[in-house]
Amino acid sequence: AESLREQLADAEAAHKEKVAEMERQYSLRAARLESAAREVGSATMRAKEAELALDAQMSVNRKLKEDLEIAQRAIKDKDFMAQCQAAAMADKDKRLAAAETRMAEVDAELRGLRLLHTGG
Repeated sequence: AESLREQLADAEAAHKEKVAEMERQYSLRAARLESAAREVGSATMRAKEAELALDAQMSVNRKLKEDLEIAQRAIKDKDFMAQCQAAAMADKDKRLAAAETRMAEVDAELRGLRLLHTGG
């Protein structure tokens, strides 16, 4: 009977040790799962932050592209205005030269008429 009690006590101790080991393994697994869940949550949060940053950067890039297009149009408009002004100046210079030529002709005619009038 004594040996039976010892065997029973040994079996009970072995069972308690097995249960304790299983509880330790369960706790370790639970801790690993919690850690993995935190890592996944953290990675998800980082991915969302990266997505928001990317959206913001794309918005900035679109705005910069629009600003660049506006600036390019303004440069083209200024170039066109400069060409128009240069053409107007050239036309004005041409008309001025023509007027100066005509004035010289009129002066010459007047001199000729004075000479005729004075009998020169």
